[in-house]
Amino acid sequence: MIRCEAKPGDTRDSAERILDQTRALTHVVTEFLRFAKPLEICYETVPMQSLVERVAEELQEAMPQCKVTCEGTYVELPGDEALLRQALVNLTRNGAEAARESVSPARVTISGTIEDLGGRQWQWICVADNGPGIPSEDLPKIFLPFYTTKSEGTGLGLAIVQKVALQHGGSIEACNRPGGGAQFLLWLPLRQDLSPSLFPSQVARI
Repeated sequence: MIRCEAKPGDTRDSAERILDQTRALTHVVTEFLRFAKPLEICYETVPMQSLVERVAEELQEAMPQCKVTCEGTYVELPGDEALLRQALVNLTRNGAEAARESVSPARVTISGTIEDLGGRQWQWICVADNGPGIPSEDLPKIFLPFYTTKSEGTGLGLAIVQKVALQHGGSIEACNRPGGGAQFLLWLPLRQDLSPSLFPSQVARI
């Protein structure tokens, strides 16, 4: 109300700063609540193809300066669509922001395939960018809560991704691409199995 009613000058500028800081605080609180509260998985059949395409379209609209493409194979799997969407949004936006700050044109590619590992079938999703990559000293820490290299970051975006992946019986890992940029590898099982099993990254190491 102050911003709308005030004439140009110090009062309107102060109102703008109040609104900016309020939005920033709202973002921090929202991210913290997403991470802190227990995840209640509402299992349903999630059409990953349309989910990935929708996330790519929304990111392209929100960040037109970044080229977003999706490719590969995606199938339906059991999971919570809202939580999986949040994880993909966090991964793609993270990649787009990293690339946008260092290269032009910035690019984010979402790739999917189906893998047979450890006696199970997995939906493999790779979110890759053409940014500067992840410093080697940061790689072991990027999924830790509140760890961030961004001046305005909360350090919870990737921690939430990891939490969602684990709650779905999957995993998430990060590495740098040989040609430059970073990539995040998300593994999701095509069926829920209550018996103990190895994650794809553990199978690869064996």
